[in-house]
Amino acid sequence: MRHTWRVTAQLGGDFVVDADNAKSRWAVAAGAAGMTAVCVALVIWGGLLGLVGGLPGVVFFGAICLPYIVFLAVRPVPPLIISADGFTVRQYALDAGFISWQEVQGIETSSVGAFSQVVVRLRDPVAFVRRHRPVRRALLRLNSGLRRGYVRISGVRLPLPASEVAAIMEAKRSGRPDAG
Repeated sequence: MRHTWRVTAQLGGDFVVDADNAKSRWAVAAGAAGMTAVCVALVIWGGLLGLVGGLPGVVFFGAICLPYIVFLAVRPVPPLIISADGFTVRQYALDAGFISWQEVQGIETSSVGAFSQVVVRLRDPVAFVRRHRPVRRALLRLNSGLRRGYVRISGVRLPLPASEVAAIMEAKRSGRPDAG
């Protein structure tokens, strides 16, 4: 699966990582539907053990994952947008969303084995979480990295090396003309 990097404007434009291939989104939705079906079968034919194992699976895959995955398949969003005002991360369900440059303390990269990532340290993570609506606030509190004050952007879905994405973010953050 290949991701593309797109500049939406020639000078000072936003950098947008395009959403994934539609086929892969529907494959994930089919996987969640399949897991839901397996869990329902466990509940019906598995006796007490099937009920204990299948019911949480039906709730997780059928009631939580499947609607969310189908929603994303029908209405895809770019996983990363970098603009002059800040950046938006939507790689996963518990990601932070929009973060303004005023909320950023620093940007760096890190690697674990073959996987690299951009790590953005927030000035005040408690204030960042507090500015969201109650339901979103509760979801953001589940993001352990955010609770510790940093946002991770996985390099797996980025078309450029994490170090280049971090450099683009720093350029946008500082308002340099070479950022766009």
